[in-house]
Amino acid sequence: MEEGRKYVIVWAYMRVFLLVFAGVILGAVGLYFVERYFTFRTIAQNIEEYVPSPLGKQVAHNEYSEDFLLQKIEEFKRSGEKFVLADLSEMRLDVYEGGLATLSFPIQAKGREGSWWETPAGLYSVKSKAENHLSSIGNVYMPWSMQFQGNFFIHGLPYYPDGTPVSTSYSGGCIRLATEDAEKVFRYVKNGTPLIVFENTKSESPVRNYTFGPSILSAGTFLVADLKTGFTFGSQKTKEPISPSFAAQLLLAVISAEYMDIERNIMVDPSDLVETRIPRLKPATKHMVYDYLYLVLQEGSYEASNVLARALGTMRTIDLLGQKAKAIGMKDTTFNMSETKTLSLVTNAEDIYQLLRYMYFNRKFLLTISANTAETHIYGTPSFKNLENNNLFVGDPSFVGGSVTKNGTKASGAFIFEIPFGDTKEPIAIIVTDSENIVNDVTAIRAFVQTSFKK
Repeated sequence: MEEGRKYVIVWAYMRVFLLVFAGVILGAVGLYFVERYFTFRTIAQNIEEYVPSPLGKQVAHNEYSEDFLLQKIEEFKRSGEKFVLADLSEMRLDVYEGGLATLSFPIQAKGREGSWWETPAGLYSVKSKAENHLSSIGNVYMPWSMQFQGNFFIHGLPYYPDGTPVSTSYSGGCIRLATEDAEKVFRYVKNGTPLIVFENTKSESPVRNYTFGPSILSAGTFLVADLKTGFTFGSQKTKEPISPSFAAQLLLAVISAEYMDIERNIMVDPSDLVETRIPRLKPATKHMVYDYLYLVLQEGSYEASNVLARALGTMRTIDLLGQKAKAIGMKDTTFNMSETKTLSLVTNAEDIYQLLRYMYFNRKFLLTISANTAETHIYGTPSFKNLENNNLFVGDPSFVGGSVTKNGTKASGAFIFEIPFGDTKEPIAIIVTDSENIVNDVTAIRAFVQTSFKK
């Protein structure tokens, strides 16, 4: 009797133990599958089902484009190499050697932001030096001049041939120091010394919540990123080599504005006339650089591009394009002139982003020409009338500028929009190539950015 009772008690305990053990095992297995299923379904539903695969696969990552110039500054400091840093945000020029600032002076003046003569940020070097350079554009002497690109110099206080100094608040785009400070820098640096012109455009990326929404893209390559913060909203095949003519024309417009007097008259040569979307030029007629830029930036004129390239010198143009691309961080871009005398390049979406960023912060007036919002009170309206602006979003108040190229049934383009985020507007670059419906693609991306990422 006693033994039977013990047996019952032991069996009861064993059943409890077995039930608990089985429950733990089943619970663990169940939890494993539930967690796995839940995670899979959350990601799958939010990305694969509600966001198209091109955006969905990239958008969940908070990516940032590194600031090219900040990287270079740190590289030079670590190497100990002598270099000049002109910080336009702090209005200070420093000469570094051995990783330390051995000379430091205040910058007295720079080119006005947003103007035709805005000082260009970038990676340069001291190209030439002159104790007293006579500017052919301003007809003024510039003491202790150090050229770093085209018509842009570091120098002391300029003065007219009769000895009258220019206004201390004026700069035609050069970096002006006090004359005695310019002399010290002049004597300390040599031709070839690296020179970085830096302006801090970076800002903190706002925290954004993800609320995915549907859209369909037909573009083969795309990149969507904030020009201020470097925040990448979405991308696909950004390193894939592409050859969009709009990128070559944008960069040609940049060097034309930086290396030539905007009011310079150039005569059309018969050799400039090639097949283009809207032929307008006639041999032996003259127009200003300013006028040709309108044809390039609004109508994508190959003829106007040829005029500008010839005026700069065809081979020199390719060299200048390469120098500029390197200066602004277009690391994978190369240029050539085709047999049909058309300027072409091989680049990628990441390099085009660097070009848009440079233009937005340093050559915005070129973007305003492309958007047909440029101020005309200085140089007047262009000589060409009834221009057919090829850029697709002209008239859209948020469109800053850009360019587009059509190739058969497909199109490629680069656009900048100032998109509202709360109480602020962020400059967003949208780059797409080989799109079957570029208007729909860009519109879908804009809606995605504005509705999916909230402050």
